[in-house]
This record gives sequence, structure tokens and C-alpha cells, in this order.
Amino acid sequence: MSASPSESLNKEFVVQILKKKKKKKKKKKKKKKKKKKKKKKKKKKKEVEEEEIEEEEKDDDDDNNSNIQKEEEEENREDACDSNPLRARLHVESNSFLYLAS
Repeated sequence: MSASPSESLNKEFVVQILKKKKKKKKKKKKKKKKKKKKKKKKKKKKEVEEEEIEEEEKDDDDDNNSNIQKEEEEENREDACDSNPLRARLHVESNSFLYLAS
């Protein structure tokens, strides 16, 4: 018993539909993978940017702390210079030497 022509056409049609469904599933999977990769990249980018911002803030804080420390040292020197004239002369000479050295 051989299959009638209409039955063989139906089988071919069903096979084509199944193939199309498989292709669609594969495309969907690929799209999902791409989306996941993009999300991961964005997440990593954000993390890196946040780390850079934190490092910059830390550097700024360190710079501010060192500037404050320098100002305090300068004030201490000036106070010491006011009390002792020899120190005042030494302070002026050391500043001029630093200026010439730079």
C-alpha cells in the first residue's frame, strides 16, 4: 500500500513546518544569548566605572589630606618663625632654595 499523493504532500508540509519551528527556536536562543552578553557587558562597564569613581574620590581625599597637612606644617613653621628670628631667616632661605631647585 502506497501513500496517496495528498498524504505525501501533507507529510512534506508538516516536515517543513517543523523545520521552520526549529529555526525559530534557534534564533530565539541566539537572541537571548546576545541579550545576556550585552547585559553582562553593561554590568561590567558600570562596575568598572564605579571603581574608577571610587579611586578618583580616594585620590581626591588623599590630595586634600596632604594639602591640609602641608598647610598645617606651613602654619607651624610660621608660628615657629615668629618666635625665633633665626628660624625665620632659615625658613626664608629654604623656601628660596626650593624655588631655585624647581
